[in-house]
Amino acid sequence: MPVRNEELEQPTSLLHRARALANAAYPGKRRLTNAYDERVCKRRNTDSLFGTPWDAADNGLEKPGYESLLTQAVGDDHSPAGNPIGVNAFVAHLANNANDGRADVGITGNFGKLPSEVREEIFKQVLVHDQPISVLRGWSLVYIRDRPRLEAQLLRVCRDFYEVGVPVLYGSNTFHYKNRDPPGSHRDTNAVVNKVFQTPGFTIPIDKYGHLFRNIHVSIEPNRMHSTEIRENVAKALQKFVPGHGLHQPARLRRVIVQVPLQTRGELKMKTTPAAGSRDVPSQDFFKRGSRVFQVLEKLNCQFIEVVGEPKRADGMYFRAVIDRRPHFTQQSVDAGHEDIWANDAVAIANRKREFATSKARFGLIGHWIRHMTLDPFRHLGPDALFQPYVPPVYTKPLHSIKTKYRNYKDKDGWSFIEHEAAVAGPSHQHGVVTRSRGHNVTMRTPITTYSASSEADIDEDAHNYAELDSDSSPSSSEDESDFGDYDEEYMDATVTNDD
Repeated sequence: MPVRNEELEQPTSLLHRARALANAAYPGKRRLTNAYDERVCKRRNTDSLFGTPWDAADNGLEKPGYESLLTQAVGDDHSPAGNPIGVNAFVAHLANNANDGRADVGITGNFGKLPSEVREEIFKQVLVHDQPISVLRGWSLVYIRDRPRLEAQLLRVCRDFYEVGVPVLYGSNTFHYKNRDPPGSHRDTNAVVNKVFQTPGFTIPIDKYGHLFRNIHVSIEPNRMHSTEIRENVAKALQKFVPGHGLHQPARLRRVIVQVPLQTRGELKMKTTPAAGSRDVPSQDFFKRGSRVFQVLEKLNCQFIEVVGEPKRADGMYFRAVIDRRPHFTQQSVDAGHEDIWANDAVAIANRKREFATSKARFGLIGHWIRHMTLDPFRHLGPDALFQPYVPPVYTKPLHSIKTKYRNYKDKDGWSFIEHEAAVAGPSHQHGVVTRSRGHNVTMRTPITTYSASSEADIDEDAHNYAELDSDSSPSSSEDESDFGDYDEEYMDATVTNDD
């Protein structure tokens, strides 16, 4: 049966289409179902979803009313043809001015209005650990015992937090590779590693974010120098940041630290051969010209290379050599034909070439100086020496990692003494608090204060933090409890029981 033309579905009238465009240009209030992670929907109530010609502040145009907008699009009774702009031209205006004078509405509130430098510092307070982050297995796993416990879930708030926080997380932290990887040849290695590190939060997607690393630290420990795989493992760890070895983008490192033991074969109790006697220095082999580690370090795109010599004894002296590689890469870029901003400055070119030659020579002499620092360091020290005395940083652990020790003993009068010591890792002064009790429980709140080696002069000023407390009555009474007062989180509770 044929269908008449008037019964077919007709397209929407021009007036309805223009009204839809006007509603888009004049939104009433934001929908409750807007996706907060989509920037397109994060528009202010007074802005258009597409943008309009009058959004820009310097064009002198006034925003017309709702009815005026319809008149421009479809005309009115007095002007059937309407404004020449037409519907198509009106849509083109909306599309072409989508970003003029506009600002996204984010969920960060006033935080998003802060300067970028201030926001970055805030992220550093949350995402930067107070000591290097220990990793293994090709920089992809974090040691469970030394995990930093950072607030990384902050990066899931929104896309803006993610884009700002990820470079801070990987670029401002120092990642410490201790070269303790279990041998891959063992049949149970993979099974054990997968079982231990199956918990989320202990893995680093190194191929995806490795290019954001800025500071890396590789340690060669004395008790592992006897391993034949040690040299290859160190080279593999550093080679990860050489272009073409798996990273999503080329890495641009700022500082590469290589820590080696300043000990001979005899001190390390390694096997000796006619070619390598007891006074041979194994650490020197890592930096000989032509060695695998030396070649990888030459290819790294980094600004500074630090070689730290670790003494045999814990109270010994450290030595450090710092090689500035920036002149090397600057001269290398010019030699490759790239633009030279100092092409017309003969003095600058001469200084650059001199710094390039100095950097290259210092880098090639690392192995030679490691031998000197191992056998007779003080004989070769001087202002022109490559290695200089160095004091490594002391990382103080947070309060929750403080360990306490208690010792119980009695004096001749029958008093029960409980000595409480607060110990913090690193060079520090330990102070104790003594509490006396007679046949009842004593609850005390002990202030914990840690003094570093540099604050030794302040010990006398803060001596009031440590006191000897006497208790002759039960602390359950209100009078005894009031003596302790209210303390903040820097005080640790210690409950002591006397069984006499």
